[in-house]
Amino acid sequence: MRKTFLIGLIALLAAGVGGYFGLTLYVGYQARQQVDAFFLNLKAAGIDGSSGKVEFDLFDRRLDIDDLVFSVPGRGTLKIAGVTADGLSQPAPARMGAQRIDVHGVSFVGPLPFSPGVAGRYDAPLIELTDVNGPTEVVASGPEPAQLLLALLEASSIGKIAIPGAKGSSHAGSGAYLVETDMTHGAITVDTLDKGLIATLTLEPSSFRISGAGAEAGSGRIGRVTASGVDLAGALILLDPTRRQAESEFRTLYGRVTVDGYDIGTDNGLHQSWKAIELRDIAIKPSAVPAESLLATAERVQLQMARGEPASADDTADLLRGVADIYDALRIGGATLSGLETSQPDGSKAQLATMRVGAFDAGQISQISLEDFTGTDGPDKPASFEKLTLGGLRPGAMMRMAADSVDDPHATGDIGFLMRGFGLLGRFDLLNARATVTKGKDPATIDKLQLAWTAAEGALPTQFTATLRAAGPTDALESDEPVSQVLPGGITRASIALDIDAQWNADEQSVSVTPVYLEISDAFSLNASAVFTDVDSTIFSDEPEGVTAAALAANLASLEVTLVDSGLYQQKLDEAAQQQGIPAETLRQLFAGFAELLLGQTVSERPELDPAVQALVAFLQKPMGTIALRVTPRGDALTVLTMVQALQDDPTSLIDEVEVEVIDTP
Repeated sequence: MRKTFLIGLIALLAAGVGGYFGLTLYVGYQARQQVDAFFLNLKAAGIDGSSGKVEFDLFDRRLDIDDLVFSVPGRGTLKIAGVTADGLSQPAPARMGAQRIDVHGVSFVGPLPFSPGVAGRYDAPLIELTDVNGPTEVVASGPEPAQLLLALLEASSIGKIAIPGAKGSSHAGSGAYLVETDMTHGAITVDTLDKGLIATLTLEPSSFRISGAGAEAGSGRIGRVTASGVDLAGALILLDPTRRQAESEFRTLYGRVTVDGYDIGTDNGLHQSWKAIELRDIAIKPSAVPAESLLATAERVQLQMARGEPASADDTADLLRGVADIYDALRIGGATLSGLETSQPDGSKAQLATMRVGAFDAGQISQISLEDFTGTDGPDKPASFEKLTLGGLRPGAMMRMAADSVDDPHATGDIGFLMRGFGLLGRFDLLNARATVTKGKDPATIDKLQLAWTAAEGALPTQFTATLRAAGPTDALESDEPVSQVLPGGITRASIALDIDAQWNADEQSVSVTPVYLEISDAFSLNASAVFTDVDSTIFSDEPEGVTAAALAANLASLEVTLVDSGLYQQKLDEAAQQQGIPAETLRQLFAGFAELLLGQTVSERPELDPAVQALVAFLQKPMGTIALRVTPRGDALTVLTMVQALQDDPTSLIDEVEVEVIDTP
């Protein structure tokens, strides 16, 4: 955007010089007077200007002006060594035309647009314009240079703009925080600029170098850039407060942008490259962009960083919220990036075949997918995956959460803050992933990891599903990790399967969780389902107090659990028996007898529970067994609050609140 803005500024100022003169320039002795009048009008608009020699050839209809200078205090200075306009004409009243305008020795020095705290220089030996048609005078919405340029753009047309080559440089900060950039641009061609809309813009390959005391020195190359449907006027509207507030509809700034790859490397060995980049239908709603406040905040932050000071918390939070507003004001049809290659000094490498970004609208990216990744962690730990997908990503909401955490770091532990996290993303998928955790060992694998949920911003999900199929070497786990505690000893590799599906039924005001399935190879499998009723809709609101109250008021309607021992019970018995110095069979009978004794009193008072107790005792007496139970409320209702209080005070008291039945299993 910045390059396009500078190109338009240089070219259209030149066209404006010719356009403002009109037919009066056909009279040679008035040329100087008209030039002086032009600069007086610019002076009234806050732009200082001057020129050297002015010559007009009546017969050739050619105008020559030397040594043009335009400057705005605090905005920079534009110098033009010379302007030659050939084939001047008046195609219509209050209009002027030129067959060709050559602008020589263009140089801009000053703060870079849209880059607070960054000063730069841009030099173009030649700018060629053909088939120029513009107004003899313009009416702008205000006196600012951007407003004048916008008015001129929207009233002008140029058949073609060609810049054979140009150079640019920038610097920010000072001393130990100095960052300098030098760039050499390839040839730039603009085909048809009409009323601020560019039909096609091409920029041939460019190169750059980054250096400075506070920078990672490096260099790179950007391939050929092609853009179509470029709304230059739409970009300038962002700098015009009056026009911007009136533009409440989306404007497409770029119909399509392609880049024939880029390559960047730092002197310390970091390297990254993409083979091709494509972006489609980039639009913005100008009235939703807080341009002035965002630029002012960015300038303060840039100046603080240039002095080696951290940005203040207030400025950081304001900047994050300003970026969030821009995200919400954007609409992008999609993007495709292909052929990523990276390498790091420690030997780590990565390759990614394709990155696809779906539609970005209403603050949400429909989908981001990374396809066919291979790489290494260091020189000898390979990793790969077939596809990683993120769905429903909300970058603006992420920025606002980050801003709130800067304002109040302690709030990040509040339930309300954590609830907001569900609204940042709606889906995560990972397929066929492999990674070597320990050099020379078998890799850990994830055949499938899928998480999906539906949640309003700031609220708990009304739907949640999870699937995991994974395996890995057991020696990669620390002995005190929870997973290690449920793995039988002596196995070198274990697999895990997990399925969860939870849904809220708004009509019935119920939540069903079915299934909850967990299986660890050679250990156990657990299959459970639960239904909760009287679930008020406030549990899915963004009010933490209402969520808590609704959750505690919900009733358990049913709970079914099936547990299958696949070897873990016997393994743990053997370990405990060895520690105690007694036979494993003796220890098993002790466990079964203790359970029968503990529950005997309950059975004597409620004989209907005897089948469930006997099923539990049988499960404890015989390894590799199965137990399946169904739990329902004994009375009319069993609230979550009642269960929570019982678990805190006396867990065994819950037995008085429920019915327990044995489920027949195959």
